[in-house]
Amino acid sequence: MNKLSLSRSELQELIGRYYSEVRKLSYQLQKTQKTIQELQSELNQKPVFDIPDAPIVSITSTTKGTENHKSGTDSNAEVITEGTKKRKKGRPSENENRSDKKKSILQSSSQRRGYKLSETDNFVMGQLNHFQKPLIAAEIIYLAEEDAKTKGEKFDLDDFKIKLNRSIHKLANRRGDILKLRYEGRGFSYALPEWTSKDGKLKKKFSR
Repeated sequence: MNKLSLSRSELQELIGRYYSEVRKLSYQLQKTQKTIQELQSELNQKPVFDIPDAPIVSITSTTKGTENHKSGTDSNAEVITEGTKKRKKGRPSENENRSDKKKSILQSSSQRRGYKLSETDNFVMGQLNHFQKPLIAAEIIYLAEEDAKTKGEKFDLDDFKIKLNRSIHKLANRRGDILKLRYEGRGFSYALPEWTSKDGKLKKKFSR
């Protein structure tokens, strides 16, 4: 079989085509690398846990639950008061003494906290109670955005970040309702105090 040879002009044309293919492949490589970087950036902003099918706890439902709890407490107080009226005058019973001590402890604890919960505070507490796992700020922001979408409301990211910073400062530093836990070199995650042991470590059943 005779060896096929190309003329000078054909060789130049072939080389030009190869150079064109190299440029195309380089362009595709750059686009692919850029797409990978964008996807990795988006991945870092997503929660590390799977969102269950259960509806997200909204601020409204959390507030209503608090109101129902308060109303239930008031009704119980009325029953106790009526029962107390029927008692004959005399020395207070041991149960009454214990009840008075418990009330005074609760009142002093309430006075010690002294900071009323805002809608953002209730939202943060509601999400922690709902997921029963520590959450980082990015996850709380994501949940708030999804909650706004569910309710058809506009979500202002910058405004919520400011409110969230205030809420975390209040709940963690002033009230002690949540704890700050170190999280994989990316700052803090936030947990409920009862999720940790006496030495301050997170219990296994609440680990992420």
